[in-house]
Amino acid sequence: MENNQTFLDLDTIKKIAMEMPKAEVHLHIEGTLEPEYIYELGQKEHNKMFSSIEEIRDNFKFDNLNHFIEYADSFFVLLKTREDFRNLALKYFKKAKEHGIVYAELTYGPMLFEKNNVSHKELLSGYLEAMELAQVDYNIESNLVLTFDRKNSCYWISL
Repeated sequence: MENNQTFLDLDTIKKIAMEMPKAEVHLHIEGTLEPEYIYELGQKEHNKMFSSIEEIRDNFKFDNLNHFIEYADSFFVLLKTREDFRNLALKYFKKAKEHGIVYAELTYGPMLFEKNNVSHKELLSGYLEAMELAQVDYNIESNLVLTFDRKNSCYWISL
């Protein structure tokens, strides 16, 4: 019996995948921070630790999740204002649009910024503004999911 299945070449499969609408769920928005934005924030804050884009890129090669988390703690201190969080999310949404994302479920962790005295209101208002702009500018619907550590976060205590 002859097999008459047609197989698509890899380029065709990639083209079809890029054209398909997609949903991205459980995306840790803080984890989308890229070297160029870290550098930009470092310049704004006059933070010498992030004064070289080449050094940031070199340090942005992670062996595992723990390695990322250790390094992330050092650059999360750069996110301080509503605008910082809005711009972080907008940078994500711009790339998401390029990849055909039509829906994004963003998780965010305000406890990551507790030690930097960033209020939940500050980061939440930035993310919400970016979500509204993404709906208008990129036609991407989105929702936020709050994540927190029940043992070590004031957010659990206040619920």
